[in-house]
Amino acid sequence: IVIGHGGPVLEGKAYLILARQFMEAAVGYATESHAAGHSSDEAIEAAAADAKIEAFRRRFVGAEQDSMFDQMVGWTVMRAYAEY
Repeated sequence: IVIGHGGPVLEGKAYLILARQFMEAAVGYATESHAAGHSSDEAIEAAAADAKIEAFRRRFVGAEQDSMFDQMVGWTVMRAYAEY
C-alpha cells in the first residue's frame, strides 16, 4: 500500500512509518468502537476529537486546518470499521 501522491516515494521511510502509525491508530478507533457497539459515525467522531489524531495532523499538514486530512480520517476509520 502506498499512501498519497508521492509522499512515501519522495519523503522516504520515515513518512511511510508515519502513515502506517496513522492507519494503525485509525483501525484502533474502528475496532474499539465496533466492539463497544458504537456506530461507524461514532468511531469517526471519536477519532477526529482525539489528541493522537491531532498529533498526526500536525505531522502531516502542520498547523493548517486541512479538510482533506479530516476526510482521510473519516475514510480510513469508516473503511476499517466496515472491514472489521
